[in-house]
Amino acid sequence: DWSSDVCSTDLTTNSLDSQAIHGTRDLFLSLYSSNGTRSWTVLDGTATGSTYAYAVAVDSSDNAILTGTSNIAIDSQTLKGTQDLIITKYNSSGTRLWTVQDGAAAGTLYGYSVALDSRGYIYVAGSTNITFDSQTKTGTQDVFVTVYNSLGSRQSTSLNGVAAGTAAAYSVCTDSAYNFYSTGKTNTGLNSQTQNGTWDAFIKQN
Repeated sequence: DWSSDVCSTDLTTNSLDSQAIHGTRDLFLSLYSSNGTRSWTVLDGTATGSTYAYAVAVDSSDNAILTGTSNIAIDSQTLKGTQDLIITKYNSSGTRLWTVQDGAAAGTLYGYSVALDSRGYIYVAGSTNITFDSQTKTGTQDVFVTVYNSLGSRQSTSLNGVAAGTAAAYSVCTDSAYNFYSTGKTNTGLNSQTQNGTWDAFIKQN
């Protein structure tokens, strides 16, 4: 039970906690007890590549699901763009269960936040400069939220932006009715809202 433990994720340029680094930059996942004692660490990456983790969530079965980005194929997946979104699931012992790598040719797809609903569905939010999952990019950089089922199969994607504008989502959450909400920043009037500053905060319901 992870209810009293802390799960941490980020990236490293060196070996960590007796784990060997695989690429130029590896994502890492560490589990700490409530008193700050580190239980284990996992490093994940591929030779000559950079793999980043930006957020992690824990499901009802004590699996950790993290999201980030990679510029190289990871865990037998195929690199699709310049920077691909990655979602990786680990069990409570740090064993990798599966990885999803998502993107489109010549594009970047950054996953900055992840949330889970009661079904175990996975909501990933971030920013992209490409048309993705049959959704049309509107701005220079659009907000996206993509939903995957508990096995990592993509269910839907929402893109949101304004022509010549930049927007990014840094947090996502969901409610009991499976609506999802994203928040972040934009330098344009998103969804016909009035821009107040150079960069405005936004919150959006889907």
